Amino acid sequence: MAGSTLRRQLAELLGGAEEALAEASGSKKKSPSDFCCAGPLSRTGPGLEVDGMGAVRLPLDAEHEAALAARMQPAPYGKGEQTLVDPAVRKTLQLDPSHFHLTNPRFQGQVVDEALRRAKATLGVDEDTEVEAQLYKLLLYREGSFFKPHRDSEKAPGMFATLAIQLPSRHTGGELVVQHAGRSLTVDLAARNASASCCAAFYADCEHEVKPVTSGARLVLVYNLVHKGAGPAPPKLAEGSPAVAKLVQLAHGWGADSTGLMRLCWVFDHSYSEESLRERGMAALKGRDRAAAQLRLAACQAGAELDASLALVTRICSEAGEMGEDEFGEFGFGSGAQKGFNWGEIRANKWSVLAGPAPAFSSVQLAPGELLQGEDFWEGMGQTRWYRRAGLLLYPASQRLANAVAYEPTRAVLRLFDMLNPGVAELPSDDPVASALAALRKRQRALERVQPGGAAASGGDSAQDVDQEDEELGLFGMFGDAEGYSSGDYEMGMQVRMEKQEREDREARRHWGPEPEATPVQLAQEVVKHLFLSNRLSYYREEAQLMLQLAAQLGHAGVASVLLQAVLHKLARPSLPEPHAALACAWP
Repeated sequence: MAGSTLRRQLAELLGGAEEALAEASGSKKKSPSDFCCAGPLSRTGPGLEVDGMGAVRLPLDAEHEAALAARMQPAPYGKGEQTLVDPAVRKTLQLDPSHFHLTNPRFQGQVVDEALRRAKATLGVDEDTEVEAQLYKLLLYREGSFFKPHRDSEKAPGMFATLAIQLPSRHTGGELVVQHAGRSLTVDLAARNASASCCAAFYADCEHEVKPVTSGARLVLVYNLVHKGAGPAPPKLAEGSPAVAKLVQLAHGWGADSTGLMRLCWVFDHSYSEESLRERGMAALKGRDRAAAQLRLAACQAGAELDASLALVTRICSEAGEMGEDEFGEFGFGSGAQKGFNWGEIRANKWSVLAGPAPAFSSVQLAPGELLQGEDFWEGMGQTRWYRRAGLLLYPASQRLANAVAYEPTRAVLRLFDMLNPGVAELPSDDPVASALAALRKRQRALERVQPGGAAASGGDSAQDVDQEDEELGLFGMFGDAEGYSSGDYEMGMQVRMEKQEREDREARRHWGPEPEATPVQLAQEVVKHLFLSNRLSYYREEAQLMLQLAAQLGHAGVASVLLQAVLHKLARPSLPEPHAALACAWP
């Protein structure tokens, strides 16, 4: 099956998974799930009392507004790992729950619980699933107050949405604008808020803003909506459903195509923190994202040999002639890229396995053609240069070996050497490939060494030996532990990013799955395909030198022929060291 056809059909299946799930479960819930709900609530008051002030009269009047403001603090906002106060970004006052009290017991049942019920129904949460509304802050937006576009961070384990209850107050302006997946909803509750509480709830990763208050004041109780893990299991797609059957068929065709795509990635609509994916897995997913993962699991149960892992996906873009300061935050796109930007690399890593063994690699560099969404998915997202989302990495079981070899060809070449020469750690010094083998062994030891706390984790080397060997090999040598740099220097930024990625990949080795099973011939064929036929030979000189000898030792005509042709093609330039020529000329 052609790669473009496979991509299109998989995208259609995963994109329509929520509708298929609703149909299979008999649900009448409209699909896809909405991302925001809003409306008036009961007139029941909260009995708000503030330390040092006493009862707050509602609707809020000017006298109590001034008294309340005197006891509140400027509200900060998050930028990456920093917490900042900047009235040009957020001009709001806040009060922690430890300094105020809701004394009316009926407010919880008649107002908060009703708002929670509406939120669950709109956001696609089963009514029997336990969700807790955890009081977070009391916010006061006075005349001129606002909050520019942002996304809420995950403030508690299991948090998936934000609930805002506007207490009775007279004001104009202060509209809440929520955006998600190309849709925008403006919530204006000012007219109804004068005499009753109102609410708005939305997925926490949705970009949203509060427009300036033009008169009066807007008083808001903010709650974190947290999934507590109780309640019925998510509905499952029946194995006999058309969507499941189609995915099983596609998986079988994909797995049988030895020349097909090695992997594909479905990027989720919503954003998720690394912690939530690691600790909660599929339970952390929302709406259409969850349905896509469920479709994949149902297909696995029906016989599809399709490995799947949740992953964090990072894409980088740059604008010719200019690179500003990067922003690191939650794993969700910030405002994104405009047409005219040049897209850079796409990287997936930090796996949370859904089906199949854990990957035997730390990360993958994805080509644009390996993303199931088209280029328009990434457009219209503002000026941020770094885009992070979670996604679903998919590949057939038949491609496990290919993905492992493509990630680390050196490891694969050494594995082949050990298969053919069990127990041989090094070659005699007069062997033409002895120096190549020694160099590869040294390089691989450095890559596989994890250094928690700066100490060597294995091999008995001292920390000084580790640092010296890393410097010799060019690992982490230029900027050391430079984190959180702020620079307009694009090349420096790329170098820091690369060093950070190398550290992440090293640490991720702790969680690798087993090496994919392979015979020597199968392993050699994958090495030849990914190392030599992909125009990477000049970057792997020692590997090429050792593979020439291994191919002869293997005695497999097909592997030897392809390898020799690839090497001779490079030698014609020439770009490889002299020992290659000697081995090639000595080939029988």
